[in-house]
Parts: sequence; structure tokens; C-alpha cells
Amino acid sequence: MDIDKLKEKIIRRIEETDDLGMLLDIQDIINNQSAAAEPAVAYGIESDEDIAAYTVDGKPMTRAEYMADIEAAEKEFEEGDFYTTDEVKKIVASWKK
Repeated sequence: MDIDKLKEKIIRRIEETDDLGMLLDIQDIINNQSAAAEPAVAYGIESDEDIAAYTVDGKPMTRAEYMADIEAAEKEFEEGDFYTTDEVKKIVASWKK
């Protein structure tokens, strides 16, 4: 999706909504220039023990666990420990027996 279509989609959604909470959230995002520099603070996460994410199974993850998970994934990627697209396609194809 190109940027102009995305902007149109967002504008249309804003114009059609009556959800005050969503509109206030959008206003906060637009007005809060420091959110990019301090995303944890912008979203109310104050310590490494606060819940920052959930696993695909719904298990809560603290900020510390989430950051460790991201760092481990980045390290695996840097070390080349990942599947290629072709390898993933072969694995998925084997599920379709």
C-alpha cells in the first residue's frame, strides 16, 4: 500500500468514527513528538517488570522479557540462524499432506 492510499484510509476511518477514545489516542500520538524516543513511557510502561507484550499463546511478557526476546532474535539473525524463504515454503508444504 502506498503512502497516499494509507493516508486516505486513515482519514476515512477518522471521519467515520464516533469513538472518542480512539480519536483522543490519535491526538496524543500526533501531539506527542517524544513518543518515538521513549515508547515505553508513552504507553505507560514504567519498569522492566510491567507487562509490555503477550506471546502468541497469550502469555504476558514483562518489558525485560520482551526486550531479551527481541535481542535474541536480532542476534540469531546477525549470526545467520534463520530460514530462507525457500526453506519456509518447503516446511509449510510438508504440513499440507
